[in-house]
Amino acid sequence: MTHTAVLPPSSDHPGVVVLGEPTAAEPPPPRVRIARVRLIAAVLSGVAALLLAVGTLLPYKFLTNSTGGSLQTQRVETTPWKFTISWVSTGTGTTGNVHPPYFGIPILVVAVALLVSVALVVRRAGSARVTVVATATAAAAILAMMLTDITAFLSAYSVDSTAGAKIAVGAGSGVWVLSAGTAAAVLAAVFVCLRSRPAAVVADNTDDTDTPPMGFSAPVIIAPRTP
Repeated sequence: MTHTAVLPPSSDHPGVVVLGEPTAAEPPPPRVRIARVRLIAAVLSGVAALLLAVGTLLPYKFLTNSTGGSLQTQRVETTPWKFTISWVSTGTGTTGNVHPPYFGIPILVVAVALLVSVALVVRRAGSARVTVVATATAAAAILAMMLTDITAFLSAYSVDSTAGAKIAVGAGSGVWVLSAGTAAAVLAAVFVCLRSRPAAVVADNTDDTDTPPMGFSAPVIIAPRTP
């Protein structure tokens, strides 16, 4: 079995071996863009915007007042825009001249900002992360204020019966839709932060000989072997 020896580069001068040109190191891996994570962040932002917009049209708290006798059962529902008074027995309703706190205004602003963030995330804009995180924080703050209002409302009618009338209060479907929209916005903020995390740089173990200032490889003198 024969072995083939790999000879180093030769030189015109005896006893001198010229080092070969250093092998060019492979370029470091590019910054990883996780398309799937970015897509999830964009989808969650869009879903959050839709849920928040729909949630403003639904009641987030209600009050039902019913008595025995000839009086009708009355139901008062509160949305982020208005009060609605309806009579269960007749199915008719009306909207009063007074209005609740307009939670719908800041919620719609957040929904529009989330729609803008969808475009920013898709385009990989540098401001996408800041926009999504800011809108998710704003949505959580608005929801916290609404929950405070609901808690105060429920505590005001903690007694089930007053002067023969039965009063029932509770949280409406709107608060659950708004909670789902806020949760989606928070998840979008988490994913949009993950997408900008760079990949670990793989260490390059390739031997690289520095080129001297004269611009060519330095010769190495090898003493002749003694027979």
